[in-house]
Amino acid sequence: MRRALSAAHGAALATQSFGARGQYVTQKIENFIIVGITIDGKKFRPSDWADRLCGVMSAFGADNRMMYSPYVRPGCTLKGDKTVLVDARL
Repeated sequence: MRRALSAAHGAALATQSFGARGQYVTQKIENFIIVGITIDGKKFRPSDWADRLCGVMSAFGADNRMMYSPYVRPGCTLKGDKTVLVDARL
């Protein structure tokens, strides 16, 4: 059994699971991935959802090029499904 825990006021996320001796083991979650697939196995719509989500957090650098935030970055799986890597500090 595994469950995610969220601490108040922006503290880091953690998971709890049973260890080998039956006690809870807590691990700090540093990042997580949102995969653009619904429970029914369909792709998220609109097709550019990951770019839109990451674009909200992006900024233009000194060289006038858009840079993604270190907290959210777009990506994809080996199957080609869109993903967003989210830093748990966000």
